[in-house]
Amino acid sequence: MLAACLMIIVVGQPITLVFTVTNAKDGSMVTHPDMLLKVRTGSMVTVNSAPSGGMMMPMNGAYHGHTGVMTYTTTFPRAGQYTMNLDLNSLPVSNLMFGSAQARFVLNVAEAAGGGNIISTTAASSGPNTVNIVGMEAPFYAPNLINVKAGTTLTFVNVDGNMHTVTTVKKGTTEPDGRIDSGLIKAGETFTAKFDTPGTYDYFCAIHTGMKGTVNVS
Repeated sequence: MLAACLMIIVVGQPITLVFTVTNAKDGSMVTHPDMLLKVRTGSMVTVNSAPSGGMMMPMNGAYHGHTGVMTYTTTFPRAGQYTMNLDLNSLPVSNLMFGSAQARFVLNVAEAAGGGNIISTTAASSGPNTVNIVGMEAPFYAPNLINVKAGTTLTFVNVDGNMHTVTTVKKGTTEPDGRIDSGLIKAGETFTAKFDTPGTYDYFCAIHTGMKGTVNVS
C-alpha cells in the first residue's frame, strides 16, 4: 500500500510530496523500496526519473526509501491537472519482497489567489501546533515560519526518510544557542518543545545545516 498526503498545490510555489510504502496486512513500513516517477500534464512530460538498473539491484533513479518514506520536492510550471505515475520495486534488502507495484495520482494545481503568493505545505500537519520536517529542499520545515503564544508546545514530526534535528541557533549563525535541541529525530518520530519565553527562535538541522526554520513567540 502506498500513501501520499498533500494539502494544497499552487503554481510556481515549491511543494513536497511525501510517499509512504506500508504492508497492507499490518501497516508496518516496507524498507528499501525503489520508485520510478513520471509526471505529465496533457502531452507535456514535466518529470521523468532515471531508468531502473540491473536485475539484482534495480535502484530506480533517485527515489529510494530506506525506511519506507520517499519525498519529492518540485514546483509545478503552470496551473492545471497533472497525472503522476509511480512504479515501485522491492529490493533484495527489503523486509517485504512485493516484487513490483504501480500507483497513480491526479494532482490539481491552482493559480495563486489574486495573483499573490500562497505558501504550500504537506498535509501531514495534524493541528495548528504541528511542524512537519519535510526534508533537505525548501521549505525544509512546514510551516517554515510559525507564530505562537508564549506557553505553546509545538510538535515536530519527521515525515522525511532521513534523520534530522531541531536545534535553535544564535541569530544569523549556525551556532547552537542551547535553548532547544531535539537530538536525532528518526523518520516517523516526533519531538515536542514548549516555548515559554517570547522572542524569535531560529533553528536548523544540525546534520543538514541548510535546513532552517523560525518560531516567533509573542
